Amino acid sequence: MAMQLIARLTLRGIFRLEDMHGRQIAVPSKKARALLAILAFSRNGERSRASLQDMLWGRCEKTESQNSLRRELSSLRALLAGDLADLLHIDRETVCLRLDRCDVDALGEGESAQTNGTLLEGLDIAGEEGFEEWLRERRSQRQTAAPRVTSPGADDTRRSGAQPDRRLVVSIGLDAWHNGAVGAMILPELFRQAVISGLEETGCFRVSVPDPARNGPRSAADAQDLDLLIKTESAYDTLAVAIMCVGSTNRDVMVSMSTVVKLGGKTLALERDLQAFATNCVDRLLHRNILSLDALDDSHLSRKRLLTATAQMFSLSPSDVRASRATLTEANGLSRQGIFHAWRAYQAVFLYDRSHAYDYRLTIEECKDDMRVAMDLDPFNGAALSLCAHVHAFLLQDFTTAGEYLEKARQTGTQNVMYYDAFSMLNFYTGRYSEARAAAKKAEILGKNLTFRYCFATSLCMIEAMSGDFEAAAREGRRALALEPGGREISYPPTLRYYGAALAHLGLKDEARELFGQLRTKDPDIASQKIRNNFGPFPNPRSVELIGSALASVGL
Repeated sequence: MAMQLIARLTLRGIFRLEDMHGRQIAVPSKKARALLAILAFSRNGERSRASLQDMLWGRCEKTESQNSLRRELSSLRALLAGDLADLLHIDRETVCLRLDRCDVDALGEGESAQTNGTLLEGLDIAGEEGFEEWLRERRSQRQTAAPRVTSPGADDTRRSGAQPDRRLVVSIGLDAWHNGAVGAMILPELFRQAVISGLEETGCFRVSVPDPARNGPRSAADAQDLDLLIKTESAYDTLAVAIMCVGSTNRDVMVSMSTVVKLGGKTLALERDLQAFATNCVDRLLHRNILSLDALDDSHLSRKRLLTATAQMFSLSPSDVRASRATLTEANGLSRQGIFHAWRAYQAVFLYDRSHAYDYRLTIEECKDDMRVAMDLDPFNGAALSLCAHVHAFLLQDFTTAGEYLEKARQTGTQNVMYYDAFSMLNFYTGRYSEARAAAKKAEILGKNLTFRYCFATSLCMIEAMSGDFEAAAREGRRALALEPGGREISYPPTLRYYGAALAHLGLKDEARELFGQLRTKDPDIASQKIRNNFGPFPNPRSVELIGSALASVGL
């Protein structure tokens, strides 16, 4: 008697796992997705633990690879708990995917790359030669079955088994030297992983980790555009980290940066400092690369448009904010990336403000479409998930979905500043101010070199005001205004609202009235009675009382 199917596994194109009712089971970890794909193509769906360790953790020591596989399997068990619990069978020696319970698209008759798309599109695992070689072989076998095509350049695409990927390829090497600081031995690799994650989340870079046993790139398809070397040196109570990135052909220096962190303190603080440095490195490389290259191909222009659009979005100039929508649309037209659609969805947060004179109803519908496309194109991009989470929380006031998106982002291992910002705001909207404060401080540290860092100071102003610490809120409000960009047309409305409210509750009514006056020049309808009717962007209902009472106390 045939067993009843309980799941569908899509390996053609973008990886997808769902139950027989069409409900998607998000598998955020790249290695977990790779593991399921390997099992799907294995005889009877079974592989030994040792072979999986070699393919997915081949660069690690035996004990470390065993522990890593054990963690991935535990995570998969948790994801599959319930109706899909029978999908995996795991014992001491082997791991088995129950092919009699799972419909795998890539195992169907007539399977070929020509008709069914790239196998495991976008699933790159930097540095794991065992998996990369397996994937190239599987794609090659599919290409052999495909009918001959004669369009110009088709042979190259068929041989690689992938659609053209125009992201810049960055080869990241690590040279770590230790001198007795045992606790620092893992930190260089943590730093490299933070840089890798940050680069890939931009949608502009693909990372390649060179194999130390080989000299040069593995193949023409892996030829890199940029070489980035991370050098670390730990001695006694310090860890020195330096990075240098050069063009692979012209050897021009793109980025050269260094820092020194103290060892021996709290591990979380140490990791936080390294993550902040990694964020700064990624931001510098992104801007330096795009602004310095003379190339005018569509891929390069799309990256340039994205940077322009984010600068416009946070410029505090209503005309620039409106223009950023057209700039993002142009970027998407040049090179379709999930992160580009996520940023355009996020831009609706700014267009919500009446001063931007944009049709808000149209913004919401466009925003929903952009989030759907972003998740279809790149469902495991931590930055894209975080941007969409903020939109769900702020614009749609759907806190449940926002929380689910942030949990998926967390599982990807993201350290993106927008993850902590979205996590902070979700907790703020739901009244969990301690959690909101901790995340906002993390966002501020990671984003201390960003031009829109005023937003993170404003978050702290909002949190302190709602916590009842008006003096702290006033300090953060003053700091937020000081961090705003030069040449702005207006100040950031949330800063004016919560800083003004804090001053009013401190009895500084003239100063509060001046801030509220700035707000009224762009939004004449702001008044205490309107606020109490829930007029304006206030997902947290207590904000209505706080700001409404402040407005009333100064006679507005």
